[in-house]
Amino acid sequence: MMFLAVQKDVFQPDKQLAQLLTELARLANNLYNQGVYESRQYFFEQGRKPFKVLKYVNLYAKLKESENGKLLHSQAAQQVLKSVNEAFKSFKSLWLYRPSYA
Repeated sequence: MMFLAVQKDVFQPDKQLAQLLTELARLANNLYNQGVYESRQYFFEQGRKPFKVLKYVNLYAKLKESENGKLLHSQAAQQVLKSVNEAFKSFKSLWLYRPSYA
C-alpha cells in the first residue's frame, strides 16, 4: 500500500517581498489578459469556421515585446502564454462538440 503526503509551506513575506510578488502577479495577469485578447481577435478574424487557434509561437512572438512581456522573466511570460494557448485549445474542443441547438 502506498501513502501519498502533501507538504504545505506557509511563510510570511516581508513588506518588500510582498510588494514584489504582488507586482509580478499583476504583470502575469496583464499578460494573460493580453494573450486572451489576441487569441479572441484571431478567433473572430478567422470567421469561427473552421475553428482555428492562434498558435503559441505566434502568440509569444506578438507579446514578448509588450510592456508586460518585457518586465516578466521570459520563462514566466512563456508559461503564462502557454496557459492561454491551452485554455483556447480546450475551448476549441468544447466548441466542436457542442450540441447543435447551441
